[in-house]
Amino acid sequence: MANSFLSSIIGMLDTQSVERIAASVGASGLSVSQGIKSSVAAILGSLASKSDDSHALRGMLDLNPPALSDTTVSDVARAATDPGSPLISGGRQVLAGLLGPSETAVTSAISASSGLRYGTASSLLAMVAPWVLSFISQRVRAEGLSMTGLGNLLQHETGAIRNALPAALGDLFWPTTVKTAAPLPAEAVQSESSSMRWLLPLLALAALVPTLFWIANHSAKVTPPQVSRSTVPNFGAANRAASGANRIANRSIDIVRGALADNVLRFDTGSSKLQTASEEKLNQIASTLKAYPDVHASIAGYTDSVGNSDQNMALSRQRANSVMAELVRKGVSADRLSSDGYGAEDPLADNSTAAGRAENRRVTVNVSQP
Repeated sequence: MANSFLSSIIGMLDTQSVERIAASVGASGLSVSQGIKSSVAAILGSLASKSDDSHALRGMLDLNPPALSDTTVSDVARAATDPGSPLISGGRQVLAGLLGPSETAVTSAISASSGLRYGTASSLLAMVAPWVLSFISQRVRAEGLSMTGLGNLLQHETGAIRNALPAALGDLFWPTTVKTAAPLPAEAVQSESSSMRWLLPLLALAALVPTLFWIANHSAKVTPPQVSRSTVPNFGAANRAASGANRIANRSIDIVRGALADNVLRFDTGSSKLQTASEEKLNQIASTLKAYPDVHASIAGYTDSVGNSDQNMALSRQRANSVMAELVRKGVSADRLSSDGYGAEDPLADNSTAAGRAENRRVTVNVSQP
């Protein structure tokens, strides 16, 4: 049987790379090693938490841009020496899709458990994410794994992944249902002294004597009403199920909203064709939306202020419609999307400059209510 993902990835971590990273960030090798291991476990945990959803797994793997699809531990070590490395910036986009608003909590836990500064833990996590996704994608291709097969392997590793995570993160990836504590068994109740064991039942019996006489005298006269338990609706299970469904839905919306934080797609002047630089971002948006099929999105098109306002309005709608068509072509269901154009409204920058006008020629993709 092939080694687990966790052991295989951690096994690739060599002392030379760890020391190189440690020297770059000004931390001890021990702290860096622990930070990397926790980061690997966190990325695997985000995947394993979706192990029963093959569509979500596919979408999460697709978050890794092609330029980072062959990331190695040596690449991670090199990137640590360059704060402007494409691996770090690209990894942050990957993290936005994988973790969403949970990224802060994950980073804080890794920082606390490893002793690294928050900023260092954040950069380390961003560098590790593409490395882990690259390794898994290569295994999927090499072994011909389906997403269901990948999910089964991750499910099998869940225990080991949880053990490798900082303690605070287990419940983040695998939330547990809070249950009402069961009554303590009789054996757990501390024994009273022998005198109290005799005295309390006698006192209770004495208090019941008048009541027993009253019941004996009135039982023939009064028949207590009978209440059928079956007529009392029990909404507890339904409410718990609804509450759980709402929590899951809200978490999905938060994750997608975080992934779409950098959601601006650019166009050339007078054109409804997406700029080449924005095509990769559109692929990531499509992957995120496919990973969370219950989340809806609205697509808004804009222009700069040059030209006729009616023509600008029409062009902005064409831009929004072209993005919607691309998302549908990439596998996002059309009934989850809406699009509209707003012309030169809500400019991001000054339309009196060429740079400002370029900023305003855009389409944004946002989470919306169904």
